Amino acid sequence: MADRIITVCSGGEASTPRRLRVFMNTLGSRGDVEPFVALGVALRAAGHAVTLCTAERFRSFVVDHGLEYGFMSDGILRLAGTDEGKGVLDGGKEGVLDYLAKLRKLSAQALPMQRQMVRESWAACERPDVIVYHPKAAGAPHFAQKLGVPAVLVLLQPMYVPTVDFPNPLAPSLPFRSGWYNKMTYGMFTALIPFGTSGFTRGWREEAGLAPEPTSSSVLTQPDGSELLVLHAHSPIVIATPADWPSWATALGYWPLRAQPGWRPSQPLADFHAAG
Repeated sequence: MADRIITVCSGGEASTPRRLRVFMNTLGSRGDVEPFVALGVALRAAGHAVTLCTAERFRSFVVDHGLEYGFMSDGILRLAGTDEGKGVLDGGKEGVLDYLAKLRKLSAQALPMQRQMVRESWAACERPDVIVYHPKAAGAPHFAQKLGVPAVLVLLQPMYVPTVDFPNPLAPSLPFRSGWYNKMTYGMFTALIPFGTSGFTRGWREEAGLAPEPTSSSVLTQPDGSELLVLHAHSPIVIATPADWPSWATALGYWPLRAQPGWRPSQPLADFHAAG
């Protein structure tokens, strides 16, 4: 997995003698952070310098694995953990109108936090050679454009790159196979993303002296519309790589994080495992 990142920065060569400065940006739960820590450990073992910018609650997790930590506040995750936040994340069980009202209220609270996180991530992004990011870290591709360095999008599930083989995981499946429908579900999903992110990336672009983002750009391109490398951290054995995926999208397998020397499971976990 680390080799693909190195290749991006070396003009197509599988290796490069120079030491790269890699900035990684992710946001979310432990499941959104751990694969990036695993990648960072692999890059560091190959001799590269790695900074991982993520929510402060994961600071010790990042540092304990030998990576440089980049600060990002916890506000948006705390908001998601409130009863109100959980209600929105769980879906509109109380009715569409009530759900939309709660979503609108939560979005208004989240917007200033999201703007702040973009600024914090930018402050941690010190002269990288490449930026590797989770799609929730919406500012990262704009940082890459400002700095003139490559950007690499990491997807933990095959949710963005269109294919006729299967629909977007968030879309309902039909009782029969429809390649047209499958492919359409990705376009519908990715078309909505700018509506959720432009409110807090637009202001940063203005502050950074960048032109407005072209309407032709998408989550699968650089902000200027150019090609973007997309790495999937899932196994092609579990989900076969679609034949119609473009050359810039690939599945590399899962990115496991090895247990640190001396690690022992907690007693409740050991008891659970022993019970079968």
